[in-house]
Amino acid sequence: MSSVSKLLRSSSKGQLTYSRKFDNNQLREELDLLSSPPLSRPHQEKNRSLNESFGLESPSFTLQDFTDKSGSLTDDSNTKTQSKLSFRSIAQALSDLDDEIEKSNPSKEDVFDTSLPVKSCQSPDVNTSILSSTSPSSQPKKQATSCPVSPQFGITTSAILDEEAVWGSIAQLRVLKRSMQFDDHERALSFLMKSKEEELERKINRMVECREGRVKQKQDECLAATQSKLQRLKEDHVKHHKKIHTRQQEIARHKEQLEEEARRRREQELAKFNEWKALVGDIQSNRDIFAQTLNGCAVKDRLPDKVEKYQNVLDKVCAHLTQKLSSGATSSVTDEQLAKAREDKEKSHQVVLILKKCIVDAEEKKKSEDAQKEQETKKKEEEKKLEAEAAQDLGVQSLAYVLNEFTIKYKLLSEVDKTAQAFISNTDMKKFRFDLQRAVNTPINAISPVSGSHLKDKLRRLHALLTGQLVEVGNKQVSLNNSQEGKIFCENLVAKMLVKKGEEQVTSNHESAYAIAAVIVGLWVEIPIVGDLFLAHLQAFCPYILPLYNTRQEGQSTEDYHRSLGYKIMEDNSVEEQDKFLHRMSGLMHLYCACMVTSPLPKGPQTQHPLGVHNAWMWLARTLNMEPQPDVTASMVYDVLFVTGHFLFLEYKIQFVKLLHILYKQYLPKLKSVSVTKSTVGRLEIFLESALQNNGKIEPPKGLLPPNFLLS
Repeated sequence: MSSVSKLLRSSSKGQLTYSRKFDNNQLREELDLLSSPPLSRPHQEKNRSLNESFGLESPSFTLQDFTDKSGSLTDDSNTKTQSKLSFRSIAQALSDLDDEIEKSNPSKEDVFDTSLPVKSCQSPDVNTSILSSTSPSSQPKKQATSCPVSPQFGITTSAILDEEAVWGSIAQLRVLKRSMQFDDHERALSFLMKSKEEELERKINRMVECREGRVKQKQDECLAATQSKLQRLKEDHVKHHKKIHTRQQEIARHKEQLEEEARRRREQELAKFNEWKALVGDIQSNRDIFAQTLNGCAVKDRLPDKVEKYQNVLDKVCAHLTQKLSSGATSSVTDEQLAKAREDKEKSHQVVLILKKCIVDAEEKKKSEDAQKEQETKKKEEEKKLEAEAAQDLGVQSLAYVLNEFTIKYKLLSEVDKTAQAFISNTDMKKFRFDLQRAVNTPINAISPVSGSHLKDKLRRLHALLTGQLVEVGNKQVSLNNSQEGKIFCENLVAKMLVKKGEEQVTSNHESAYAIAAVIVGLWVEIPIVGDLFLAHLQAFCPYILPLYNTRQEGQSTEDYHRSLGYKIMEDNSVEEQDKFLHRMSGLMHLYCACMVTSPLPKGPQTQHPLGVHNAWMWLARTLNMEPQPDVTASMVYDVLFVTGHFLFLEYKIQFVKLLHILYKQYLPKLKSVSVTKSTVGRLEIFLESALQNNGKIEPPKGLLPPNFLLS
């Protein structure tokens, strides 16, 4: 099927564009295959009435019906022609149709100019021109020729040609009708679109008006809400001002109340001060009466001592009150001060009465007192002695001893440091000082209990250096004969390095303390200043060997306070951890006690130990007379008993057992009450129980050197 036929069959009305350009042969071929477009029922009825008015029926034949295979007309075709179609009626109908067309379209040339623009053309390459080339007005009519076909049918050649013209006119009619239908459709569509546009415009206008109305309504609502909110804010502002005014009135009333209270308080303070001043005057008056009565007494020497005490107390109280009164510090007298003044007044009055009574009694018993003078004198002496003994506090006494020793060692260390500092700051002695340091550090770092000869060699080298002998250091020899400051520097350095070695080595291995103690005691016997400096440095690192529990002084920083207790302060100013601190203090105490139980080399029959085991007994006695410190006291007591317990039992026997009982029964509960970690106190408790079960016998400490170890 051709493209035009496809478009006509598949397109709806008004979708094709027609023009006058058209191929006659192509039209004939397509019209043979073309069927009329489907019409609605009104259109079909209208079309049927038009055909009936023309005297036409729907043709159901072609030119082939009139010819046979050879192209000549047959009898059957003639019969069909006569039965179905009357050419005269067809010509008449066409003539009438042309007249109607001419009436509606005055110009014949424009009859078939029915090209209408279509809004959407699916195939632009299809030529949809219609029938302008086959218009009867444009083609000359063919002259009929006398070419009879068959006389019996009466059909000539001109009739056949007229049939073709009829079919052409019919095609033109159909096309014209279709074109008119398209025109109507286009006009209806244009009218409909215009109506829709107008309706849409009216609808848009209504929407705009509605929108403007809603906007105006919204604006009115917002304005009303704003005004309402503004009104509420004004009301709140008024309320707030009322509250402020009320609050100001309350503040003013409260201020008046405070002023009234302050006034009453000042009046009360003034009344108290006046009363207190009067009481002070009464006390001073009683003191004057007491002094006058005492001075005018004939038996003054026979009055009891308490009279003199009363006088001293009265003098002190009056002097104190007079000083306060003159300094103006009593402008605000408290109830406690007022009560104290009343009590002092009453006491001063009672003292005056007591004095008078004592004078009367002294005068009455003057004769009997003379007889008993000797007995009373003895009694007074005994009372004084008892009072002195009762006033003496063992803890204060122990602390006094400890502070005295600490002061002595601190002064010694300060003097030595001052002398050594001059030697250290001397740049000319830098190389010599370096050689001395090597001569000290090398043997001290090599101390170990390998053998007696090894330990004795290290002791000999240190002794030779400190006594001014030549000592080999590297490839040279040094001596201290010509430098007194260098000698003090070496003595201080030896003591300090021995303490430092004990701090570093004994803390991790307690058994190594006895080899170091052997060197310390050996030098101590030969050079006592080394032992004193050793104790001074040891006290600086571990004040608990005295024992000394430093308290925090006023204005003392936290770092300085912890340093005084033996703690180390790190670079970030943090304090040493408690476990490490206890281990380090335990190592230093172990070294201190090891010096007590280590035997020195015998120099003669009267060689004495510079730090005997009696120092352990003294340390325990001092500790028992002082209040314990958390953890560190329990650790120090354990170390002292562990190292020196065996020797204390051999020295003091039953007295040491009594000391252990006191430790276990009385002092151990105090240690438990202040302990932070239970392990330290628990270890001491187990040790004391084991020692008491063995009647005070304690095994010698592990690592202790034999008495003749240095002689081997």
